[in-house]
Amino acid sequence: MLEAIYLIASLIGIMVSSYVFTENIENVLKSRGFSMRTIGSVIAPLFTSAPELIIILISLFILSKNLSKEVISGVVLGEPFTVLSMGFFLFSIAMINVRTREDETIESKVLFLYIAISSITILLGMLIPYGNYVSAIFLILIYAFATAKNSKRTDKNIKEDVKEVGEYNHPFRVLFIALSAILLTASSYFLLRSIEEISKQLMIPTFYASLILIPIGTILPELMNSIFWGRKGKLELALGNLGGESFIFITIYPALALLTGFFYYSFGTYILTITIIANAIFFYLITRFFKNYVRIFSSGLLFYIVYIFFSLITK
Repeated sequence: MLEAIYLIASLIGIMVSSYVFTENIENVLKSRGFSMRTIGSVIAPLFTSAPELIIILISLFILSKNLSKEVISGVVLGEPFTVLSMGFFLFSIAMINVRTREDETIESKVLFLYIAISSITILLGMLIPYGNYVSAIFLILIYAFATAKNSKRTDKNIKEDVKEVGEYNHPFRVLFIALSAILLTASSYFLLRSIEEISKQLMIPTFYASLILIPIGTILPELMNSIFWGRKGKLELALGNLGGESFIFITIYPALALLTGFFYYSFGTYILTITIIANAIFFYLITRFFKNYVRIFSSGLLFYIVYIFFSLITK
């Protein structure tokens, strides 16, 4: 009973901190000259990936080595695909009654292509000597290249963004961002502990709890941010946040796991990575060639069903 209360409280904490975060980070960064593309696909995901980073750090320093390996491997495998499939599915549901501009150009869609390339890089590590180190280095380089490219902005972008938002230099906005980050961290800690206890009571293996249950809970920050932005008609911010989040998960976290020896290749790794590649390429194609593509993101549910099926029969 107590674990269920902690679980609900942590989810509420994540939702509240996400709302405070979106309301302040966008305005503060715009007033400093950052474009919507940079905020959505680069900066915001760095903040909203905090729950996963906290979970990995807690696993490393608190849990046993074998248990840490199961938790980290589960998060690294499950997180990017959960965002890419279930995250985009829930986002499309939240956008059902929202009108979007048909002529809006979403530059962040290229992130889907980078996600596919990164997933292929992980697979190639299975085929060459010292592949874990080679893959890790290339994943970091891919993230650095894509981030640098996404961070480029023209003077026109900056002037339009600053004109739209005005001046937001009030120190209370920075304080709210800091407080929301603290709340997000605390909520993430209690989320991990409650899921761990509930999975023990239900006799769910830690690997599968990390692979399925933890990602569902920890995608809430980026999902809520994207929904808040999407319902305001800011698709560049919304899609950039979800795409950027998934991109971090498929590059930085696998790279760290590969370098530290907490990532292991298996048949399950192969199947899930192939599914991520298919999902990313499909989303890239629909955003590249279709105008009203937000509804098509609901197909992420089908990819998630496939993901659940293979994750339960393989490890």
